[in-house]
Amino acid sequence: NCTFINNGTVTWASGTIRGGGTPGTFISNYGLWDAQSDQELNSAYGGASTFFNNFGTFRKSAGTKPNSTTIQGGVGFVNNGTVDAQNGLIQFSGSFANSASTLSVENGATIQIAQAVVLPGGLVTGSGTVQAPSITSSAVVSPGATNAVLNLAGNYTQLLGGSMQFDIGGNSPGVNQSQVNVTGAANLNGLIALRFSPGYVPAVNSSNLVLTAGSRSGQFAFQDHFFLLGQNKRIVPVYSPTNV
Repeated sequence: NCTFINNGTVTWASGTIRGGGTPGTFISNYGLWDAQSDQELNSAYGGASTFFNNFGTFRKSAGTKPNSTTIQGGVGFVNNGTVDAQNGLIQFSGSFANSASTLSVENGATIQIAQAVVLPGGLVTGSGTVQAPSITSSAVVSPGATNAVLNLAGNYTQLLGGSMQFDIGGNSPGVNQSQVNVTGAANLNGLIALRFSPGYVPAVNSSNLVLTAGSRSGQFAFQDHFFLLGQNKRIVPVYSPTNV
């Protein structure tokens, strides 16, 4: 039954955070909220719900899977800034809303969301896993580095306003080219964009496996950097039932 506003740094080193009461608990984070343990935020005091509005960075920097930092059911989480999983698992068991904001997952880390996710904009990046029953995206999905493989666990729909961006410096996913893996069905639209490493020139008849999926439907409507000006070369997208 309180309002808590952070404009600096909260180091969540241990302990459960219990909200609730009437008219509810309201947390606004404008700075850094750093979860360094496997604990939970809940609404254990009943009454009205607990609301967490993130305008800064909500980060998990320590802890290990399968343990997690858990935002329990009864807590409404709204991300207007950055959710940054650097280590372990951040689990959103209650309602989750994401504006044109950022979801960032480092290698081995996971952001797990219990409900279907709609991304009206923003950025999904990293080499870890974003898990949800479904993701409908007008955001930019970009692993962000040539050695990054981003996993989307669930179904993925890219809308006309969405894009996927891949970094290409060779032909080996996770080594010198980035890749996105969708475990469920991928329904494609919008933009596919390529960024080539400085000095890298794709060879004629070379290929890059940039997207894998349990199943694929649709195609990217737009292409960026598919014509290699001055080299008399072009990149051709090739679609199969399970990859691009």
